Amino acid sequence: SFHLAAFLSLLSVYDDAQAIVARDLENYREMKAGPSVNAKRVELENISGYIKQKKLELSMTRHEKMIGSCTKIADSAHLYDSLLQDARAMCDLPGPEEEDEFFLEANANVLRVRAFRVFYVSQLYASLGKFGEAVVLIEQSKHLADQASEEIAACDEMQKGDKYIDELERLSHEIEALMLRFQIQAYLGTSSLSSTGDLFSRLNQFNPVQNVTELALIPLPAKPAFFDIAWNHANTFPRDDLQGYVDQKKSKSNSGLLSWFQRN
Repeated sequence: SFHLAAFLSLLSVYDDAQAIVARDLENYREMKAGPSVNAKRVELENISGYIKQKKLELSMTRHEKMIGSCTKIADSAHLYDSLLQDARAMCDLPGPEEEDEFFLEANANVLRVRAFRVFYVSQLYASLGKFGEAVVLIEQSKHLADQASEEIAACDEMQKGDKYIDELERLSHEIEALMLRFQIQAYLGTSSLSSTGDLFSRLNQFNPVQNVTELALIPLPAKPAFFDIAWNHANTFPRDDLQGYVDQKKSKSNSGLLSWFQRN
């Protein structure tokens, strides 16, 4: 409760400071433009952006700490939703250009948060028995984690960059294990013989015949049998052996009563 009170108190201080800066900025915007007035506007806009940045950093730090002590998947997913909103708001702060280091770090952090959020959401789908959707989400989480690691590694001066890369590496290992489990469970489907017991028991009891649905026949154009088997690569067979076999058959067929017609 003490930490919550301190957090809310500091948040209130940032709100008050933001209100004062916004009021002064509005006054300067009503003044006639000039070198001094324009310089003051830019200064106040920068101060306003700085206050917003610090307020977002405070909120994100609190959410990160809450996630670290969270034990339920649903709560973790909800906290990463809130964290993602703050991370995206950080990217929308005025000032940084597209190639600015701050902008690059903010976008790398968005990728990191998205990877963790999708990771937990995939587990929520799996808890509902929707393993097909869970597989798609866990694969997306792996893609985001790899992309986030590359972007963070490219930001040399990013605070906690090494820590984030280590966390993403551990996440990738967890993703690989869960992906395999989700794929197996999606394959098992809803077979009545595989609905109880642990995963290995279900695999041993699984009867694939019961999970095969009848598919409508689709007519397909067919080629000659030898053409299909050879698959246009008959020349990959030992040509000398084939030619010897053909010559042998020809010599036998030419040994009949009328073979002299063919020789002449």
